[in-house]
Amino acid sequence: MRLLLDTHVLLWGMTADRRLPPAIRQMIRADDNDSFVSVASIWEIAIKVRLGKLVAPDDLLVKLEDDSDFTIMNATADHP
Repeated sequence: MRLLLDTHVLLWGMTADRRLPPAIRQMIRADDNDSFVSVASIWEIAIKVRLGKLVAPDDLLVKLEDDSDFTIMNATADHP
């Protein structure tokens, strides 16, 4: 299954937040599922952190890039 994670699910999954149900966490980490993160979510996190509206790990991008469970989707004008 292909999963596109929204910003909250991404943050909750990366920080082990209890608001993310265990079943969803398992789906994200399952070997037979592909979990995608839009670069727009990364932009959203960066903007909200700079505005003081969100606290996120300083190394979130590094963790995402190093974590084989997530694929970062770039934004393009011709997205289907």
